[in-house]
Amino acid sequence: MILLTGATGFIGSHTARTLRERGLSVRALVRSGADTSALKALEVDLVVGHLDDKASLVRACTGVDAIVHLVGIIRELPPTVTFERIHVEGTRNLLAAATEAGVRKFVYISAIGSRPDAIARYHQTKWATEALVRSSGLTWVILRPSVVFGPGDEFINLLANDLVRKPPFIPVIGPGTNKLQPLWVKDLAEVIARCTTSSSFDGRILEVGGPEQLSLHEILALLARHLRVRKPFVSIPIALVQPAVALGSAIAPQLLPITADQLTMLQEDNITAERPFSGELRMPLTDLATGIREYLQN
Repeated sequence: MILLTGATGFIGSHTARTLRERGLSVRALVRSGADTSALKALEVDLVVGHLDDKASLVRACTGVDAIVHLVGIIRELPPTVTFERIHVEGTRNLLAAATEAGVRKFVYISAIGSRPDAIARYHQTKWATEALVRSSGLTWVILRPSVVFGPGDEFINLLANDLVRKPPFIPVIGPGTNKLQPLWVKDLAEVIARCTTSSSFDGRILEVGGPEQLSLHEILALLARHLRVRKPFVSIPIALVQPAVALGSAIAPQLLPITADQLTMLQEDNITAERPFSGELRMPLTDLATGIREYLQN
């Protein structure tokens, strides 16, 4: 039995399908009131609970051999929804329950850029969570994907709608030269499944990205071509965007298209140090242009 957290989310829903297509038994930890119709259709076992609820975590972990931990946030809504509470404390609680229940393996989905001296708090807390996983005593695998795209993503859809379609021009935040390596969500789900079911990756941190390293400007240009949008590109200095984002974060953070932390991360490259798709991970990868044709309406 594999326990999947975040199974109703963007990456989690694809991972649940991939695991079930392999004939694996899957259990999902789901919040009360969540839409679980897709998981029920896949015959996924459901346990209602939360990362703050120890009893529900113990129930979810009972009889489980491996955990795939996908719960994470990209946007804070203080005081209850914070990086520290969801990433660090939530994972600490899950690891404790896993140890108590005798779970053997823990696969954690982190992010490229996680490091102790990270500027963004998102990356700082991902690094702190990685440290908890590595010291847990469980067999572990840590995956650090670049930006993930696919139906329902919060990155390519945001760029397409808020930067390409809506404004009278296409704003490029900063110089637009920072590199990203968009990873098709179905490819990531396959990687997760392989790392969960094989011992070849145990005790390893794997950075994973798609087949292309593209600048932010190149991604926006690709989206504009796909959407048949003809507008000028206008570079917006970071110094002009930061005060507006800071003000919006203080007044109505849930309405902002981009947060201060995301703005910080957009100034860094988000690419793999080396290409990991060799050996048991060798597989065909979907490029951005091919992937968006499947779900991004022009």
